[in-house]
Amino acid sequence: MAEEQKVKSVDELLTQIDDFEKTIQGLAKNVAGLKQKLQQNKEKYGSDISQWPKDEN
Repeated sequence: MAEEQKVKSVDELLTQIDDFEKTIQGLAKNVAGLKQKLQQNKEKYGSDISQWPKDEN
């Protein structure tokens, strides 16, 4: 297994943390969007997912 890359400076570490934070924020938006879509579908079709129309995507 490859050894983790060593961070050489605080600036490099801060850059990595900023990138990680952006990833987490993007994931949070995706989760919020999924939750909203599920709530909308529940209102339209009821809470039994097996009765929902199949998504063509």
